[in-house]
Amino acid sequence: SLITIILLILLCFAITDFINPSNKRLHEQLYKLAFFITFFLFSIKYYYGADIVVYSNIYTEIKEPWNFMSGLKTVDGYFEPGFLFFVSLVKWLGIAFWGMTLIVSIIYSYAIYKLFKLIPSYRIVALFILVLLDYNLIFATYRQCLAVSFFILMYFSYIDKKYIKMLLYALVTILMHKSGIVYVIPVLF
Repeated sequence: SLITIILLILLCFAITDFINPSNKRLHEQLYKLAFFITFFLFSIKYYYGADIVVYSNIYTEIKEPWNFMSGLKTVDGYFEPGFLFFVSLVKWLGIAFWGMTLIVSIIYSYAIYKLFKLIPSYRIVALFILVLLDYNLIFATYRQCLAVSFFILMYFSYIDKKYIKMLLYALVTILMHKSGIVYVIPVLF
């Protein structure tokens, strides 16, 4: 499967983290290559995951952004309003379902890349561990993936002392997935 291929490639790259660790330039280049390959392979997925039928049906049924809440009835109110608005906006822009999944992958990749800049060394090992433990988030759960991405961006807004931006990311995190409130509220306090 694609996940197995990604994990095997990352394992090979992760081993290089232990070879000549003092060569920072080499490891930086290998990390960027491993990161690009990993998220490229995750981004080319198409109609994958246990909930894919539900997601693709929502994409087919959702209304335009200014009327997306009427789409709640067609999808039994299963998804959060933030995610439904995101889907309706992407669809309204004329982007195909795969394009929507690509946008989710890009947002997540950006947040993770920014987060991994804080790791001084062995970043490929960290990336391997992340993918090994959380491949389902990256591969098949779009709402949760967006919520995690915006939560990470909320953290960076806090670090940068951009509190309005932080609160906006907090709100978007909560609106993307209901579990976001469980993590956002304690962090804000």
